[in-house]
Amino acid sequence: MHLAGRTAKWLNMPHQATVTDKRIVIHAEPGTDFWQNTYYNFARNTGHALTVEADEECSFSVRAVRDGSSLYDQCGILVYLDEKNWAKVCMEYENETGQKLGSVVTTGGYSDWATMDIPGDVNAMHYRVSKLKDSFLFEASRDGKEYRQMRIFHLRCKNAAVRIGVFACCPTGDGMKAEFEQAAFTPPAWKPYKGE
Repeated sequence: MHLAGRTAKWLNMPHQATVTDKRIVIHAEPGTDFWQNTYYNFARNTGHALTVEADEECSFSVRAVRDGSSLYDQCGILVYLDEKNWAKVCMEYENETGQKLGSVVTTGGYSDWATMDIPGDVNAMHYRVSKLKDSFLFEASRDGKEYRQMRIFHLRCKNAAVRIGVFACCPTGDGMKAEFEQAAFTPPAWKPYKGE
């Protein structure tokens, strides 16, 4: 099985999924989520993700389309070290008028969530993550051309293989379909900081 030409493996393989060179479809099962402890006082590591090892400096981009309208339905990019250390970028559905475009970074078993409000009828987004050593950049774009920075963050991945790929979750509903297209690994789109 491959993602963007690289050997991939599942984290919590769904009962139904289609993986081809050009398209990935994940049918997220009910009760699936990625979250650790903060505020909600529960730990979930049940979301579906297809990831590849990405130890080199690189960027990974993908167009994600969510076909679901239950509270917190989500799909996007996952950067994964282990159950206690990972990050995701996605839209989380709320209702017909509004939802959250945001990211979660989890370190040491505690998640944080940074968001911005977007209209409820948006169901597709381009996401990109760039990796420079142990630093990462999340970006999002409506058209896949003009990306906007969402978050810079750090994961301690010097002694562990980081995995990057796509994910889908359906925390509260009866199931949700996510489609991913245009997945690609490229040299880093994020350039090293050269100082002032």
